[in-house]
Amino acid sequence: MTATLRKLAAGVTVAAAALLPGAAGATVAAADPETAASPRATCNDFTTFVYGSTPYRVHIPSVGHQTGATNCTLRQGDSGPGVFVLQDALRRCYNQPIIQDAQYGSATRNAVLNVQNFHGLVADGIYGPLTRNAMAWPKYTTGGAFVGCWF
Repeated sequence: MTATLRKLAAGVTVAAAALLPGAAGATVAAADPETAASPRATCNDFTTFVYGSTPYRVHIPSVGHQTGATNCTLRQGDSGPGVFVLQDALRRCYNQPIIQDAQYGSATRNAVLNVQNFHGLVADGIYGPLTRNAMAWPKYTTGGAFVGCWF
């Protein structure tokens, strides 16, 4: 068998085994989608999405402030506004007992693991696109009042 790398449209790199003629069966090893993006874009800030007739505001970690570029990751050792809004969601929508300090430490990693397990995702403690899409996010009024979680 020869190994080849193939970049999928979703940005996930997988190692695929090419079969020799007459070989029976093959396995495909895929990298975890949360960590496979290369180079890794860190969610160093957040974007506020406005929706509904009320309207409500939802803050999501992103690359840059108010860019809408939410296809990014956070992991232990990261810090900043992106981590802060992630911690807000973990506390408000999942009742995770963490300090909202904008530092992605072991407590935040464990909280992300809990959320990933809850949603049936690969639990690696890294916040990425799959975790973002599965998570509930706090929603706020234009005046800043917390009014529940957006699913």
